[in-house]
Amino acid sequence: MFLLGSSALLLALMLAICNLVMGAVALRQISTGRRGRISPERLADVARRAGIIGFAAVSAAVFALLWAIFSNDFSFTYVLHESSRALPATYKFAALWSGQEGSLLLWAWLLTGFGFCGTQPAFG
Repeated sequence: MFLLGSSALLLALMLAICNLVMGAVALRQISTGRRGRISPERLADVARRAGIIGFAAVSAAVFALLWAIFSNDFSFTYVLHESSRALPATYKFAALWSGQEGSLLLWAWLLTGFGFCGTQPAFG
């Protein structure tokens, strides 16, 4: 699970950078009226798809952490510090945001979720 969560977060970071760069280039081309070798519509579509896949990647990382919490996988330092075997299921779920790392992961998941909900096909 550790490898899944870490890999998902690295993928989400790369996709966020792709989203930022492609979106900025598309906006620059639209604002100046000059077209590059790749049309701004295509660049905006790539940026939109990168945002959608980024949400799926962060969701996989949240799932991996929740799986580790509910399965009492104490090889995770976060699970060791924020959870225990005696906790009821509702408190184990709340352990997702009880520490700093979990809170940041939850916020990243919420923000990518809002971006996912706000994506609409550009120019179409």
